Amino acid sequence: MADGSTGFDIPELKAEFVFRQRPVAIPGDLRIGWRIGLLVLLMNGCCKSGRTSLTRLHVLSWGIRTLESRNALIAASNADSSEENSLSVAM
Repeated sequence: MADGSTGFDIPELKAEFVFRQRPVAIPGDLRIGWRIGLLVLLMNGCCKSGRTSLTRLHVLSWGIRTLESRNALIAASNADSSEENSLSVAM
């Protein structure tokens, strides 16, 4: 054992190591299929005749991404109507 070996001879460990780059998993809230389905449900419930503008779709899409954006969207929609807020200006 003076040669530095440990005394174990395991043939399976003598295989060549290969490292490959794997695709990164996308979180569910960023998957396009999930967001489109949710936007369709929102359009059915809160838009006239199931139609809306692209700007409103962007706002709704932003509003469903995180809890913070959801709370900000709810707060903006509940704001006093006499105040001019960014939500009413954007739509």
